[in-house]
Amino acid sequence: AFVHLHCVKAFYESRSDLSNLDCPTCKHPYEGAAAIELGLIGLERTEQAHGTDHPAVAVILTNLSNAYGRLGDAARQRDLLERALAIEEREFGPNHREVAATLTNLGNAYGDLGDAARQRDLLERALVIKEREFGPDHREVAVTLANLGIAYGDLGDAARKRDLLERALVIEEREFGAHHRNGAATVTDLGKAYGCLGDAAR
Repeated sequence: AFVHLHCVKAFYESRSDLSNLDCPTCKHPYEGAAAIELGLIGLERTEQAHGTDHPAVAVILTNLSNAYGRLGDAARQRDLLERALAIEEREFGPNHREVAATLTNLGNAYGDLGDAARQRDLLERALVIKEREFGPDHREVAVTLANLGIAYGDLGDAARKRDLLERALVIEEREFGAHHRNGAATVTDLGKAYGCLGDAAR
């Protein structure tokens, strides 16, 4: 709010790490049109330097997709993440933890676009990788469990939603405590699942 956009762009272009779309002062991600403009500059420069299929391009594609996602443009987010996923799968293999992170974000983009079946399939893949890489009780696994539960709920499978969210909640309460805000969304969605299953008391 208190800096000229052309000044931000000049500083950004002078940095060596064009994939980083965070403010170097406060460390928060750039937001809105500024984040998009910077990310597009970074993508163009990175593609010019390394080619369109380099791992460095996947990084800027992912960060740029996050900026579009924060603006509510899930379609553009999806398209960028599809490109990033193809690069990562070729570079690291289909079962790498970097791939799992992109699968999670891509699944949620499809969910925002109303394609719960595609969201479910991508998140199931991500869950298998994360459970192997981090263990079944890691906080990264909890994130995917919660998102996967919502996908199953959107597909009408409230029992599967309940089971996944119960697992996620156990991990979140152990990691953050029973009254932490990180578990509030899971508790809310879990309550809805029990409601759909006819358990109004729960």
